[in-house]
Amino acid sequence: MDKHSKINDLFQLAKEQPTEYSFDQTKERFVNSLDDSISKTQTKRQFLTTKKLIIMISSTCTISMLAYLLIPNTIENQNEIKPISEQKSLNNSSKLIEKETQLAKNNYSNSTSVEYDSISTNENYEHIFSENILVTANDLNLKTLDYLNKWIAIDPDNIIDEYPFPKLTEDEIKENNKVKKEMIKAFVKLDSRRYTYLPAGTFEYEDKTISLQSFIIQKTEVSNLEYRTFLFDLLIQGNKEGFLKAKPDQNQWLNLPGGQDNKMKEYYFSHPSYDNYPVVNISREGAEMYCKWLSNAVYNFNTSKNPNYYSNGKIYCDIRLPLKVEWVYAASSAGQKMTYPWGDSLKNEAGMFMANYKRLTYEKDNFSVNTNSDILAPTKSYFPNKFGLYCMIGNASEMVYNDIDKVNHKPINPGTAGGNWWCTQDEIKILSDDKFIGVTSPSPMIGFRVVSTHLGSF
Repeated sequence: MDKHSKINDLFQLAKEQPTEYSFDQTKERFVNSLDDSISKTQTKRQFLTTKKLIIMISSTCTISMLAYLLIPNTIENQNEIKPISEQKSLNNSSKLIEKETQLAKNNYSNSTSVEYDSISTNENYEHIFSENILVTANDLNLKTLDYLNKWIAIDPDNIIDEYPFPKLTEDEIKENNKVKKEMIKAFVKLDSRRYTYLPAGTFEYEDKTISLQSFIIQKTEVSNLEYRTFLFDLLIQGNKEGFLKAKPDQNQWLNLPGGQDNKMKEYYFSHPSYDNYPVVNISREGAEMYCKWLSNAVYNFNTSKNPNYYSNGKIYCDIRLPLKVEWVYAASSAGQKMTYPWGDSLKNEAGMFMANYKRLTYEKDNFSVNTNSDILAPTKSYFPNKFGLYCMIGNASEMVYNDIDKVNHKPINPGTAGGNWWCTQDEIKILSDDKFIGVTSPSPMIGFRVVSTHLGSF
């Protein structure tokens, strides 16, 4: 039998077989199978959806718990004022300034001035802290603050090579040179915002009649910004040894009579918010170096403009620390017999206090301290005297010399004048006894202003 015949027989046999399931029965089974498949698929999908939901809820709870634990610490860290040495960039320093300016506003600055604007005060007068301080602050110092902060942590006797000197960028060097040039021009042109010319005169001093040559005197105490410009210029010139001798000793803030002040130690000299505050904590040697530096800068500036400038005789003498007799002459408005630079009272007609000093108030059989400013005030605060001189008494005691050696004509017998923020009203009188006679070491209560004998006429 061939293959085709066999296939035909098989088909014929299949036809003769009885039907086991009708079409309707087959359709029903097919539909039922589809329903089961759909049901199983839906069940599987529901299971997967529930599983995902559980995972999402668990993840959300975990994230919420982490946020609850970590966010408060983050906020706390953001609000915390970190040491300047931890700042790594100009942007970070800018953010830090905003926080630290608030610190200065709250803790240390009852009064301030921008660009030497004068302000005055009384017992119940709350000084205005200028928000423009951030605008006028010297950007030069933002990147070098971390180095400045290290000055207070290094023994000055260390080897020069081991000292972490500030590393000025090209932009910072340009900015420092700009500020230096402004300081030079202010002296050469006798800028009335910074210097006053006092004509020659005669007055009674310590039971003697004293005649003085005309001289120029700075209207304010030398500021942190001015002194920092000097220090940075020493570095630019490669004078590291001079830098170490002249730099301030910020550790002196830990020796305050009222207790240690770490914030002032960290921020007072280096932070831009204190640019226009008087420099303190420097030695007399450092102040003398500043005077010599500014004298040389003025000389070089004048001769660069006109090589024969000094050929017909010097108009300006060297810039220096004042003699006590010069200081008294200036403070008393040409030797007028008065207790304070404005008269015999520390208040003006409006009842405003005229100086930054320690006031004692009598309450319940006890004396309590009532200070007008928290420690130091800006260099141009309160009211000037007749000659336009600010803070001649109070604020910072100012370096002077009490005598001149008649042989070599050099000043001798170092001391101070004017009293400071920790002095009482009797201790800040023009002719008060000097609490720092013979002191040449750094102190948070001692600063200085400069003078120069004038050989010409106006």
